[in-house]
Amino acid sequence: MNVCPVIVGRDAEMDALIASLGEGGLVLVAGEAGIGKSRLLREFAARAEEAGHTVVWGRPESVSGAGPYSLILDLLDDVGSVARGGSDEARDLAESITEPAGNGTEPPARKIAARLRGIFAHLGTRPVVVIEDLQGADELSHAVLAHLARSAQDDGVLIVGTYRTEEANVDPLGRLLDIVTRDRIATELTLQPLGEDATAQMVEAMWDAHPNAYELAAIERLGEGIPFFIEELAAARATGESAVPASIARAVQIRLSRLSPQGIAIVRTASLTVGPIDPGVLADACGLSEEQVPQHLVAAVVAGLLAEQEGRLVFRHALVREAIEASIVSLERAEIHERLAIAIEKRHPGQLDQHAHALARHHTEAGDPAAAALYWVMAGRRSLDVSALEEARAAFTAAIDLARDDHTRRAAMSGMADVRVRLREFDAAADLLRDVAEAARETGEIAEAARALGSLSQVYLNFGEHAAIEVLDEALTLLAGEPDDGLVCELLIEKGYALARVFE
Repeated sequence: MNVCPVIVGRDAEMDALIASLGEGGLVLVAGEAGIGKSRLLREFAARAEEAGHTVVWGRPESVSGAGPYSLILDLLDDVGSVARGGSDEARDLAESITEPAGNGTEPPARKIAARLRGIFAHLGTRPVVVIEDLQGADELSHAVLAHLARSAQDDGVLIVGTYRTEEANVDPLGRLLDIVTRDRIATELTLQPLGEDATAQMVEAMWDAHPNAYELAAIERLGEGIPFFIEELAAARATGESAVPASIARAVQIRLSRLSPQGIAIVRTASLTVGPIDPGVLADACGLSEEQVPQHLVAAVVAGLLAEQEGRLVFRHALVREAIEASIVSLERAEIHERLAIAIEKRHPGQLDQHAHALARHHTEAGDPAAAALYWVMAGRRSLDVSALEEARAAFTAAIDLARDDHTRRAAMSGMADVRVRLREFDAAADLLRDVAEAARETGEIAEAARALGSLSQVYLNFGEHAAIEVLDEALTLLAGEPDDGLVCELLIEKGYALARVFE
């Protein structure tokens, strides 16, 4: 198993649980899947047993399967195996639950809770009852737990339950949380993602060696502080595996399988989108009405695949998105990208520049290089506007590689020249602009060639005014007899500026 040999980053929560041993009551440990709730409880249970406390466990659908009181039946099964004098009582109570009275009804939750309290008395001083995955328990089990929680402190029993935060608002768990919050009978510990130092400690403990900076950065980026992700990534990278670990892919597919067929199609399509999820675009890409999509997105949130961030839905973790995307075969992936591109162009015809990066990627993956190159140029310009130079460089590089016509290629080269100038790589910028001017001149695009030379003159001003003036004269000569008086005026103004610098 890919398990870190030590528990990391949970000292405060462990201290709180240890302190509760002497008080009893109900403690709820909350957090998303993989955050380390079970690991924390196993470590706590071991310490409690070392201190002389009896620990019993209950898990929904573990032994008895789904159904009324399934959590309580599993708990009784464990109690019966460890209670010194209460095993017969535990067995009798389990039989009364599984074989209802003659009227066909199960015994009321209050009565079951009262009998459980008597059974707990056989577990010794201040026993610990651990309940895992409350979100999976049935409503009747929750009702019993609520009754037990009200008397736990008086009985000297510590009940520790875990639940997934993404399902906190889903009944019956939501009703249980409302009750214990209203009655103020629970202490809640919410586990947060681990920080960089704790992540490094986990990896070092698993590898028994200091991780190199590159590998550690990759695990930190993809793991996002989730212990399960960190463990699986560390184990995979220790063997040279760089793809999404199979264990994580399986876990994601299990969650995905909980959705309806339409929900699965929507989430798989969303995994190929860029940025926050746009329900309207997903509706068009999946052939649904916009009203049909929200219910499926909510189900994906409950399943732990999506999360809300600043009012928009996003994938809960990058690894979740990557695992789903990796499960889509290449031919289907290209088809989905094509549908997404069409949907964005349909939904946002007047804002294509704002969606340029997404459209460039979709057209690239859909196998439409001509359209992709146009959008990569647009995306590069938008990146330049916000001084995101590396993003702009990548966009213009993609455009140059994909362009199928000279005009688009020259536009991409001009954009790349702007990037080079801002990076103060003037020689490279000058070479690009000279190539643009020559290519435009060869195809008869005189005005475009002159503009490229005008831009080149601005680069040459970094070397010397005389070189800039020579290039401007070349541009003005090209425009002789051309009707573009506005461009001629611009170049004359630039030449005047260069001459003024000569005589300063």
